[in-house]
Amino acid sequence: NQIEGLVDGSIVRMKALEALFHDDLWQNYVLDISTLVHEPDEVPLIFRKGQGFFYRGNLYLISGYAGAMKSFLALSIAASASNKGANADRTLNFYSTAGPLKVLMFDTELAKNTIKKRIKALMTMVPEIDLHLFKYVSLRMVPGDTDSKMKVFDDACRQFKPDVIVIDSGRDLCVD
Repeated sequence: NQIEGLVDGSIVRMKALEALFHDDLWQNYVLDISTLVHEPDEVPLIFRKGQGFFYRGNLYLISGYAGAMKSFLALSIAASASNKGANADRTLNFYSTAGPLKVLMFDTELAKNTIKKRIKALMTMVPEIDLHLFKYVSLRMVPGDTDSKMKVFDDACRQFKPDVIVIDSGRDLCVD
């Protein structure tokens, strides 16, 4: 009976999903693998030690426990993207051959003084970074709810037109 109930529940959920979507909607997302394998490989946007690491149009999530230096890693990647490979040894060996790229970094957690310290540390790591190409936006300072923060996020992206977007921490954009 438990198995039948589970099966029946799954069928009910599937029928509800079918009601929401057209029967052939899934076909819009099918990749033609017979031609896909013959397409040229995409050139990586950011490299590390000669290997392609980050590709344009993809979303990457860095996760770990508090204090694991996720933000430092994100800053290193951002710095490498905005300085076209100069001093890759200072940015954990990340570098970009496509740059310098416009980088927009959003911070949802830190206070202004902490951000100031981070930017100073970044400038020590990579003094050649072009601050006209690297923008740091504190969403913590935006008054209001998540919708207000998302409006600032959207406006910044539309106006600055970045090549790379870094969000530290995305969790705070999802929860009100």
